[in-house]
Amino acid sequence: MGDDHALLPFAQVKPVRLSFTGGSRQQLEQHLAQLHDSQKRGGPMAAPRFQLAFMDLLLYLCSYWGTSQNELPKGEMSQKEKTVQAVVSFIESHYHEHLGLETIEEALHVSKYHLSKVFKEMTGVTIFKYLYQRRVNQAKIELLVSDASITDICYQVGFHYPSHFTKVFKQFTGITPAQYKRQSMSG
Repeated sequence: MGDDHALLPFAQVKPVRLSFTGGSRQQLEQHLAQLHDSQKRGGPMAAPRFQLAFMDLLLYLCSYWGTSQNELPKGEMSQKEKTVQAVVSFIESHYHEHLGLETIEEALHVSKYHLSKVFKEMTGVTIFKYLYQRRVNQAKIELLVSDASITDICYQVGFHYPSHFTKVFKQFTGITPAQYKRQSMSG
């Protein structure tokens, strides 16, 4: 969890009250159940499993807040902060899909060059590094709690090639997905 850039959107958030109904309530309950299950399983991997589930919950809340901002009191966010928030919310909702800067540009109606520059300036990481970190975090959760194959998890989290998934996973964690799964099972 050394890279805390995923928590950046929470740095400027003032206390708000969110209302969850229907599908959003079910998603919140799934995240909370995943958090509970990660703690309940115990063992040496309990703490990392809990941290990943907690980060996933925070990312969901961030995304939900981003999509329901029009219902919340307006804060004093700069245009750059709003741009970063919009990118983070979009990635949270679509990380498992094929994403390129053009897709984000089209969805947010902001130049991909501007998006890249502002995101890097405000977060210290590129949009793709953030996207890959999000995908790897989700893959880590799935590897810990799911019986799905590594290849299936690769596709579920948005990678299109298992070799690329393994390479990116190893860049972020220092080990391959298979090694990560073995470590979690032995713990």
